[in-house]
Amino acid sequence: AATTHERLASAQRRIERARTVDDVVALLGSHDDGDTGVCNHSDLTTVYSYVLVAGDTVEVLVLQGRPCSGAARVVLRVPFAAPGSDAVAAFLAAYPSSDGRNAALDSAQPWAG
Repeated sequence: AATTHERLASAQRRIERARTVDDVVALLGSHDDGDTGVCNHSDLTTVYSYVLVAGDTVEVLVLQGRPCSGAARVVLRVPFAAPGSDAVAAFLAAYPSSDGRNAALDSAQPWAG
């Protein structure tokens, strides 16, 4: 089984070569060290992955479940607004687990977390 040190080394090698957001997304789903690569399938399985993209706006790419699963990432614009605002409420409502399902495992399976 790969250790945290091996996972970090794998991530560092990939991030040095990363040129695009897609490269970073691929890093999160990588299995350079087998089932416990950056995307971890051991007892401590990866449950979410995130990529922050900063430009004129800030977006977070969120995937619930293993990043290698092929499940669609949700792209959310980060609201810099007061708690309780409509923008914050919309962000929270669009968050992958807000509907009680885990898209990376089975879009119809109730979230048991």
